[in-house]
Amino acid sequence: MKTPDKERKNMALESVHVIISPENDYVTKRSGIAAAIDKPYQEILKGIAAQTKQGIPTHGITTNLGNKFDLLCKAEFKMISAGSAYFASIEDVINRAKVEFTLPQVEANHHNGIASFCDGTLLTITPTIAALLGPFGGSVIQRTDVVNKLAAYRSVETSTEEAIDARVLQTADIHPFIMKSIEFLELYVDPIVNTMLEDYPDHYALYWNARKINHFPHGTTTAEGYMLDPEGHPIYNGQVFFPSQNITLHTLLDGSFTKPHFPFGIAAPVASAPGFHPNVANPYQIKKGKTVSHIFNMVRI
Repeated sequence: MKTPDKERKNMALESVHVIISPENDYVTKRSGIAAAIDKPYQEILKGIAAQTKQGIPTHGITTNLGNKFDLLCKAEFKMISAGSAYFASIEDVINRAKVEFTLPQVEANHHNGIASFCDGTLLTITPTIAALLGPFGGSVIQRTDVVNKLAAYRSVETSTEEAIDARVLQTADIHPFIMKSIEFLELYVDPIVNTMLEDYPDHYALYWNARKINHFPHGTTTAEGYMLDPEGHPIYNGQVFFPSQNITLHTLLDGSFTKPHFPFGIAAPVASAPGFHPNVANPYQIKKGKTVSHIFNMVRI
């Protein structure tokens, strides 16, 4: 398995209700699942009905600061990579040092530093320089894309709290249905499916690969990520401990871990798994209403 994409998107309620439908194939492997899964399924239908009544779309991706941050980082990385190659070709070590960064280094600026970071690189890669980047994968158009994405990011950044407050009001009638659905899944369905791990491993994986996407959108705060071995394969049942929040999570079959409704603040999770050295993440901020991802690349003992 390749390194999972960090940009996993929140699933809309329409998609989630299909995933936990009583008609799914894994339901046929345990007779008790049909009745159990109907409980969360009915709650999801109530949530969809509430959204429809309010006129809120039940499909698509909610635009938020996290989306804008990801788009900006990718555009920025493409621009500075082309710039780094160009400056290397003319042996301009000073300017190359100003734009020579990896994607993780760009993303490490997090939300409070990415705008000023981009401002700095745009001063180095001027429109005149950008016009010379064609052979290296850049262009004036590509630089303009960074400028536009930076403006879009700043626009959302200045109205984030207002947008969250508005979304909370819109979804006040929906949230109880979502929480009740998750509660029913944990209480009635998950224990039955867990008995299928050895008997029907494919169906077990099908359920949990669907189950893990229950990061219901619209203003929730989510901590998520992956735990991978040195070859990029998922580590199953690894432990991710958040000391400041006293929260412990375990990774699923695809190596993912997730915790919706996470207490926003500073997080420095510790990943551990048998046969691997512990991996401590550098402190990062989980902001209100955002989904924040972190990948643990584990090293064998």
